[in-house]
Amino acid sequence: QMMVTGARIALVPAAVVAAGAWAFSEEALTLWVGESFRGASLVLGILPTALALSVPQTVISGVFTMTGRHRFTAAAAVAAMCVNLVASLSLVGVLGIAGVALGTLIAAGLVDGILVLVIATRKVGLSYWRYVATVFLPAASCGVAQYLVTLGVKTLWPPEHLIILVLEGMPGALTFGLLYWLLFMTEQEKALIRRKLGRAAPAN
Repeated sequence: QMMVTGARIALVPAAVVAAGAWAFSEEALTLWVGESFRGASLVLGILPTALALSVPQTVISGVFTMTGRHRFTAAAAVAAMCVNLVASLSLVGVLGIAGVALGTLIAAGLVDGILVLVIATRKVGLSYWRYVATVFLPAASCGVAQYLVTLGVKTLWPPEHLIILVLEGMPGALTFGLLYWLLFMTEQEKALIRRKLGRAAPAN
């Protein structure tokens, strides 16, 4: 339960950032550091996606470490670093800095998204494909909706300042949150979030 619920909740902000980064990658870089960095916009989309793919593995790592299975999490971290290094070195000569970012994405997908999850779900008696459908598919679906909404907003009102860019990203992020809350979040997860927010609220 911790592996599934923790990953689902933790993946939401990571997926929101990834979808927003894909929608605003060029605009964010040009408004932030100038036109000369427009060519690196692909990197700004790839790296948050790799981070999102790694979120469930991070949750699993915490759960397994606390239950005495730290050797598995350490081996997974080493495997991810090795795949990342080999893939990045193989692609950097062809794609430049985008190749390094793609190497990170490949490592996150192969090690964190497949290898670690296959082994971890087997160890605790879960179905890998059920885990993927429960954790990744809701976030991916809402991420696509967020991306399309953000794309529409920026097409109608091209951002001319970073603050405007952030404001224009809010409708898409709210779309993600609303869809996830209404369509994919369980009553148990909603109750958990309400309890956490209630504890965080200042006492009168």
